[in-house]
Amino acid sequence: MRKIAPSEVKPPGGFALEQTTPATQPLPDTALPMNKSLLTPLAAVITLAAFLACASRAADKPRATKAAPATPPPGVLITSAAGARFVGDQLDAFTREGSVLTAKKAGFISLYLTEGKPFRLTGEVWLGGPSTELPNPADLPEGFTIWLREWDGLHRYSMNNRSLVIKRRPHDGQEETKIVPVASFPEAPLGVWLPFSIEATAAQIAYKFDKASGFIRKPAMDGANRLALAPGSKLREVRLTLLDE
Repeated sequence: MRKIAPSEVKPPGGFALEQTTPATQPLPDTALPMNKSLLTPLAAVITLAAFLACASRAADKPRATKAAPATPPPGVLITSAAGARFVGDQLDAFTREGSVLTAKKAGFISLYLTEGKPFRLTGEVWLGGPSTELPNPADLPEGFTIWLREWDGLHRYSMNNRSLVIKRRPHDGQEETKIVPVASFPEAPLGVWLPFSIEATAAQIAYKFDKASGFIRKPAMDGANRLALAPGSKLREVRLTLLDE
């Protein structure tokens, strides 16, 4: 018996079935015509949109800001040109390197224009240790001291790394005829920078050395003011401020 090919099958009525194009058959080139004149403007629009999107994201990012310059401490640096009016040429007796003063031998720095005036003095000291060069080494036990409202060696307010002492000068509105210790401080290390500050007014002398402090109420205002260093001791960043009376 002969097999019949599908193409030979005829429907009722005698007509042959027509084969259609498969769905997967590729379309001719003319099925989706493209206007090539639109390609260049379209690419430009896409590029511009991408650029604007990047610029917007960049604008949203926080910008790094430069740190503001550090504000210098108040007061006049005694080693500066402006500080010369308070110390004159006394610093020539010291070795100078920037704001650091090193005592080559026992040295003193009188603070001109401060007698009878309220003032603030701040700085750092490097204790070089005791010295036998001074007539009374106990005045500079570790190589540093400050004398305020001084008439002479027997009449002054004395302060260093160990103590704050009144020597026959007024306090609390009363005259004093003896030596009166006001405050004692812990032992300070040698060979490191330690901060100190003084505020001397008619109301009080407030002295701070490192983390220790002491006060003298209602002191005298007359007399000289000066610092003393033994050999090997140093001062750094010493600043003087004249206060309002």
